[in-house]
Amino acid sequence: MKRLSPAFIIFLILVPAIITDITRVRSWTDTINADGYGYYAYLPCTFIYHSLDYKKIMEEEHKLRPGMDMDEVAYPFVLYNNDNTKLTDKYFVGVSVVLTPFFLLAFFLSYVFGFSLTGYSALFQEAVVVAALFYLFLGLYYLRKLLLEYKVPDRIIYFTLALVLYGTNLFYYATVEPSISHVYSFGLVAVFLYYAKQSINDTKLKNLLPAILLLGLLCVIRPTNLFIVLVIPFLAGSFQQTKLFVIRTFNLRNIIVLLGAITLVLSIQLFKWHAETGQWYIWGYGGESFDFSKPHFTDTLFSYRKGWFLYTPLMLFTLIGSVPMLARKRNYFLLAILVLFFIITTYVFSSWWQWWYGGSFGMRVFVDFYAFYALLLAWVLTESKGTWTRRVMIAVPVLCLGLCIIQTIQYNKFIISYDKMNKKKYWDIFLKTADRYGWVYDNPASKLVLFNSPMLFAGNKNANSSSAVSKAHLHSGAHQVQVTPSAGQVTLFAFKASEIPDSAGETMFVTAWANMPDVNCDAAITTHIVSANGTISYTDTHSLADEIAGNEWERIQYFGKPLPLINASDSIKVYVKCITGSVLLDDVSIQFGKQRQD
Repeated sequence: MKRLSPAFIIFLILVPAIITDITRVRSWTDTINADGYGYYAYLPCTFIYHSLDYKKIMEEEHKLRPGMDMDEVAYPFVLYNNDNTKLTDKYFVGVSVVLTPFFLLAFFLSYVFGFSLTGYSALFQEAVVVAALFYLFLGLYYLRKLLLEYKVPDRIIYFTLALVLYGTNLFYYATVEPSISHVYSFGLVAVFLYYAKQSINDTKLKNLLPAILLLGLLCVIRPTNLFIVLVIPFLAGSFQQTKLFVIRTFNLRNIIVLLGAITLVLSIQLFKWHAETGQWYIWGYGGESFDFSKPHFTDTLFSYRKGWFLYTPLMLFTLIGSVPMLARKRNYFLLAILVLFFIITTYVFSSWWQWWYGGSFGMRVFVDFYAFYALLLAWVLTESKGTWTRRVMIAVPVLCLGLCIIQTIQYNKFIISYDKMNKKKYWDIFLKTADRYGWVYDNPASKLVLFNSPMLFAGNKNANSSSAVSKAHLHSGAHQVQVTPSAGQVTLFAFKASEIPDSAGETMFVTAWANMPDVNCDAAITTHIVSANGTISYTDTHSLADEIAGNEWERIQYFGKPLPLINASDSIKVYVKCITGSVLLDDVSIQFGKQRQD
């Protein structure tokens, strides 16, 4: 019987992803969206409009999403000069570079079959889907070639490829959000690692040149991809081999060729900046930056909001298995490189001002380096000895895969919130995939039967401190509540229980607009029910830290714990307080209702 080709087996592994792309319920306009809209913008600007003037791009985006206002449409484009006339696309140009062949094919087919040539019609959107699948296939194909260099058996190789694709958030970013950079980084990192390994074995330019070109391309996709060079000593296997590789590589001829090659690739980004601004380098992210003095290391790995190990437990298994394996083999050099790479990348990623990286599934920034972690996973599986050990080493990754698939379904159904998860929310919907759980945390009012009255509303009038009333950076109206540690406990509402229905089990539904300049703020809204003798019979505290993405206005909606039986003489007090940081609140309202039983 003829043996199946590796490419065909990898294609079979990809079949569920392809079917997902074909059958997923979505509008064709939804493919190029979110960050992908900014990554993609260079292509229509270059090949259709022949100018990096993003006003035309914003017009086309607004036609696709008329419900968005122009400020929302303009978010990838930042004003960089004082006269407010020039825009720069804050996203790097690399994704557009790797999408170029697919874009040009879409342009040709659109021309032939009479589709719109704006760059955003159906064939252009689907070209991005095809491109993501291509780079996914490319990454898996070269990952297999890399694993063969380490004598990993075929059965473990294909098991590893399936685990890394479907047991991580790589699957989500390859199929649901293919216009975002991560699947392209994954694919090209895998190819880079293969050629880096080949270069270590043979330092000829036929190996070094593809590696350096790929490294440059990875940097203009996401600059943090540069950290992949830290694993080159791991690929070398020892300090002596690393030293030998460096000596053999950096002769004068190689230095000239390699420096010229990477400069050629990096110059694409430099010429882009110059075309926009007349400057060879700018920081296009405006007020967004790293704060290396305040890394959220633990949050990045373990938090319910976005923790990498929580939403991609396969990676926790990989690291837990790798460390003792390398220690047992006394390969302390490789162990040191692994620990160094993990600590440095996690430290940098967790130091970004918005450490949870906005609306996303899991900790998406690690997807770029999954090819390296796949090597570790395959090595752990290969080194497993003994019948029971091997069974465990199969069972645990399969369980991790199953959990990740369920969480992917939950995220895609809006059961897992895009950025507002916490411990209570996570366990409330753990393993639940029914449609009725959708939007429960992004639109909690959908889970309530709300009473028309009473409806309580406050801007600033109930603030109990003059320092709490602010006119700066307003959301609406003329005033808002500003809460700081010095303001103390700021009362939002204080009223008698006689003003609300007196039956137990009712729920208080709170909505507000909030802005938290400091993401480390610990502000919380607390509700107390106080009896006539001063005893507190009910307390409900809602932290705002999981609700607000940073220095921008966001809507908060939540319902508290069911109320106990209330006496008419009881008093209800709703206040906000913070010990660190500050928060602005506006348009705060309270409504009452009962949770739906369906």
